[in-house]
Amino acid sequence: MPACPLTGGERDGRFGVFGLLLGRVQREGAGRNLTCAPQPEDEEDEEPALEELEQREVLVLGLDGSGKSTFLRVLSGKPPLEGHIPTWGFNSVRLPTKDFEVDLLEIGGSQNLRFYWKEFVNEVDVLVFLVDSADRLRLPWARQELHKLLDKDPDLPVVVVANKQDLSEAMSMVELQQELGLQAVDSQREVFLLAASIAPAGPGFEDPGTVHIWRLLLELLS
Repeated sequence: MPACPLTGGERDGRFGVFGLLLGRVQREGAGRNLTCAPQPEDEEDEEPALEELEQREVLVLGLDGSGKSTFLRVLSGKPPLEGHIPTWGFNSVRLPTKDFEVDLLEIGGSQNLRFYWKEFVNEVDVLVFLVDSADRLRLPWARQELHKLLDKDPDLPVVVVANKQDLSEAMSMVELQQELGLQAVDSQREVFLLAASIAPAGPGFEDPGTVHIWRLLLELLS
């Protein structure tokens, strides 16, 4: 089932309220003189308007330290940063494809920011939820937050990323599926669990899991 694009008015309004850096305001206002009415031009001098690509919105969530910011950096072709720098607020990346543009919006995973998560779930086309596979202590919290989001929008496709699978203490995919309660999710719902190692691992490191995640996102967004 392909994800259905949201109506522009409601989606744009919600994103504008929280001042998210999706570039929509800048793009629509670029080059305009708000104090002067546009002057008519000769038809022969007019250039054909470039067709604007449709937007698809992907919400990237997860507890702090799960690897959300690094995930966005890797998808945008940037190397991972060493060390953990928590996101205090919002972070976004726009990635163009042949048929549409993908806006990936990350909201910080600290406790005081999780309150805002539910405000955006109904405004996006796909949810990506990252889990630290090696953080057994906080896995129950991750499960609780994930199921809150699943309950908020029963039709939203969800991609659960089991991150840091390269660590020796990482839980297996079978164990994570059980601990996250994914086996109890309605079988008709689009919920995917994918492994990844989105973390600094030396020069030239490329995680094949990230490639699979991106391909799945494009399939869900098409």
